[in-house]
Amino acid sequence: GASATSTSRATVSLGASGSLSFNGDITYDATGNPLGATISGSGTSLIDLNGALRNFDIALSTNAAGQELTVSAKLSDALTGGGVTKSGSGTLVLSGANDYAGTTTVNAGAITVSNALSLGASGSGTEVKDGASLQLQGGVTISSEPLTLSGSGNTGNVGALRSVSGANQFNGPITLAADARINSDAGTLTLGALVGSSPISGAYVLTVGGVSNTLINSSIGTSSLVKVWSRTVRAP
Repeated sequence: GASATSTSRATVSLGASGSLSFNGDITYDATGNPLGATISGSGTSLIDLNGALRNFDIALSTNAAGQELTVSAKLSDALTGGGVTKSGSGTLVLSGANDYAGTTTVNAGAITVSNALSLGASGSGTEVKDGASLQLQGGVTISSEPLTLSGSGNTGNVGALRSVSGANQFNGPITLAADARINSDAGTLTLGALVGSSPISGAYVLTVGGVSNTLINSSIGTSSLVKVWSRTVRAP
């Protein structure tokens, strides 16, 4: 576990070639509303998940402004089966070019991604459970990651999939496991690279909302109903 005071920031730096091996889950305790924590790395530095699903249990911090724990070092897996799960009401920011091959599951709170490979090897699959959010930040394009959505987001109706800054794009297929909401709160959120590509499917209601624009190129399954609340939605 890690913690910090209300005026400090907990930091682990791997430099350009360091490594860190996870043999268990990760807990960040935001007692005292700290300023957030970082695990940073560049170059060939990496964090090895050691062939297991590692849970990041991140508590909510008032002062961290949605970035309770930021991991910029690459999350990798020397074995097979390594993946990421997220619990706790805080936000985990993944900004590295991760290459773990396992799944990513957001059970509570939020995961914010700002790199095309933040969710690991393309095609491994990401699921957002009811009461959680996957947030796209800073003009990121996620190419072919399958995404499963449930619910309206981690707080209120912010969206199970949410664009929070920049012009972001999600090109993978989206499956609704329950009624779900997608929000664009900044820039333009684009779903699908080409018209009619990357289907949105599932026999549930999809609500599209937010104060900004959403462009839907993805084909929409006949069993899915789209309720439009955001400024602009175009669909094939």
